[in-house]
Amino acid sequence: MPKDDRPDAERVDLPVLARPLQEYVGRNLRAYRKHKGMTQETAAELLGFDVRYLRRIETGQMNLQLQTIDHIARTLEVDPLEFLTGGPWDEDPVTDQS
Repeated sequence: MPKDDRPDAERVDLPVLARPLQEYVGRNLRAYRKHKGMTQETAAELLGFDVRYLRRIETGQMNLQLQTIDHIARTLEVDPLEFLTGGPWDEDPVTDQS
């Protein structure tokens, strides 16, 4: 984290992600989709995506724009921040505190 030389600035230690962020987004998208009983084909149609694009998102191969994450979350009726930090089905910790 870059040093902030302002006298009134407080240091904020942010957690370090244990894996690339796009993997969390993909894993959480897959978990929410399955929880809602959707196939990849059904979810892709609902989201307006090609099924191959959805697969690439779910496997962590896509670096998505925030607008796309917001679109996915709102369409699936999920809090967008859960796509970024790990959802309730994430078995691995989102951050590595070591």
